[in-house]
Amino acid sequence: MARLYSVIGSAQFVAMTVSPPVGGWVAREFGDGAVFPLALIGCGLSVTMMAMLRSHTGPSRVDDTGALLDPAASAAPSTTTRPSAFSQGWDVYRSLLAMPVIRMLLATSLAIHASIHLAVQFAPLFLREEYGFDNAAIGWTGSAASAGAALLVLLIDRVRRRRGLLVAMYVACALTAAHYVLILSSPLLAVQLVGYAGRGAMAALGTLITVALTDWCPRSQVAGGVALLATAAGVAAIIFPPLGGWLYSIDPRAPFAMAVVVIGGAQFLVWRTFRARREDAIPSVVAV
Repeated sequence: MARLYSVIGSAQFVAMTVSPPVGGWVAREFGDGAVFPLALIGCGLSVTMMAMLRSHTGPSRVDDTGALLDPAASAAPSTTTRPSAFSQGWDVYRSLLAMPVIRMLLATSLAIHASIHLAVQFAPLFLREEYGFDNAAIGWTGSAASAGAALLVLLIDRVRRRRGLLVAMYVACALTAAHYVLILSSPLLAVQLVGYAGRGAMAALGTLITVALTDWCPRSQVAGGVALLATAAGVAAIIFPPLGGWLYSIDPRAPFAMAVVVIGGAQFLVWRTFRARREDAIPSVVAV
């Protein structure tokens, strides 16, 4: 499953490598508003292709005697009522939050996403206002970030398989912090392209955290765990961009400096969380 996450994550960034310079060229030649109809067309194509997907029918079920059950009966919808399904969902969340390692994983995810959302929205604005980058140059930085993500998701997954989750997380966090430092260090486009390529490690961070979740929680509760991770990331995306904007209004360099401090401080959580073993995460079941 870990490799599947990595391949899917890498594939989406291949397309994102091409689109930023195209969007930058369109904005420069035809105005910023011309980009949005193209984006709408792309969304329409995506929805159309998703609508063409069909679920794979699972293997036929058999009863206790080995007799084949009616496929139509096997595919019958569950009779579970909505209220009971809702209450079962909360039971899953409570069960997951009772695991110390899952709570640590959520705290780590929140801290890392806090560092990202403090600064990442303001990087193009900083390049434009402080270094005078035009739309095309900013588009190329976006392309570098996507190309870096497509490559780094696979490379960091290789590090994970060879050295473990903890080392892979350290590498991804270091590359993300390097992006913030390079933004502040030079107005040269070549330097920014290198920094944005390293920023692609942000995609690997999400993959590594999800891989840890799938390994550390019971299989039946993975969906609930993913929902909790998405909630933690969403909370960071709500709270920290306004804080980053306030810092930017004081000093345009402040959000990036603060992001380095936050992701550096998060390394204690990374160490505490990713040194955990799977058997520490799943509560043992004692036969009575």
